[in-house]
Amino acid sequence: MLSLRRCLDPLVLLPLVVGCTGQGDSAAPRREPPADPFPTSREPWLWPFAADSPWNLPHGADLALEDAGGVCTRSVRDPSVDAWVNAAEWSQPVYRAEPGDPMVEVWEDGVLAVTVASPAGAEPAEPSWPDGDAHLQLVDAAGATVTEMWKARAREGGGWDVDSVAVNDLRGPGYGEGGVRVYGGSALGGLWRVGEVETGAWHALALSLPLEALSPELVWPATALDTSTAASMTGDVPIGQHVALPVDVEMKSLRTPQGRALARSLRDYGAYVVDHASGFALYAEPPAEAEAVGMREDVDAIRALLQCATNDTAQIPGGPGDRVQPLAPGFVDE
Repeated sequence: MLSLRRCLDPLVLLPLVVGCTGQGDSAAPRREPPADPFPTSREPWLWPFAADSPWNLPHGADLALEDAGGVCTRSVRDPSVDAWVNAAEWSQPVYRAEPGDPMVEVWEDGVLAVTVASPAGAEPAEPSWPDGDAHLQLVDAAGATVTEMWKARAREGGGWDVDSVAVNDLRGPGYGEGGVRVYGGSALGGLWRVGEVETGAWHALALSLPLEALSPELVWPATALDTSTAASMTGDVPIGQHVALPVDVEMKSLRTPQGRALARSLRDYGAYVVDHASGFALYAEPPAEAEAVGMREDVDAIRALLQCATNDTAQIPGGPGDRVQPLAPGFVDE
């Protein structure tokens, strides 16, 4: 196993630069601060879930990472697989209702599931059904809950037909209470939101990998598995696996500010494997497409340094040790 405070094999450091503090050296690694100071409050629908949710917990200083030759890490880094940041397509559109928006029915496989406020102009993700996943997230006017849909399409006469729907509390844990992604938790977990390049993305990210890279094993915080795809999961990366950049990665050699912002989040919070995709995929909401363009210039270099965490568990979420960043602030109305 490789601790965060030890050097990587220098053969895998390019094009990023990783500085080593030296084994046993207690000097804190240098951290590039974001442009703005750490927030003092947050809106649940823009920065959801409890402060102790895995989506919001910064790493513990003693989070341990598998070495570069480990089977999980090699699968995550696989250079033969395309790496991308989904935004305009294959992502998670989020719409917040306004008071007075119409209440509509959501039908799951022909059965009325929920009734939800649906803002005018709400559109599922591209590619639309039946070619794409057509995810759609509708936040209520109070900003308290999100209705998450998969394979959403407009219903004749109003409302939505879906293949799957779940309702999540935006102040809740963000996992373990149902969802429309393979790992069994909220689809808002790990979504890069517009503007976070400037403000800092103070949360973990969502990661999908090809089916052949995944294992039909669940690790925390995953709680469910799509049995229809389990037989095709023939790899070494469990659903729910936490991956991260080592603590001493420096950002200077990355090409774009967007890439550096992405790398900071992966260093301090990491990403959790939540679903399968045709390649290595991270997720930004569609309005953040311009930010995703910059990230894509650096995503290959960033992926080449990711490592699988080995001591992030339900008993020690985020890994042991002091947190490398502050905990998420309270919500604006608290």
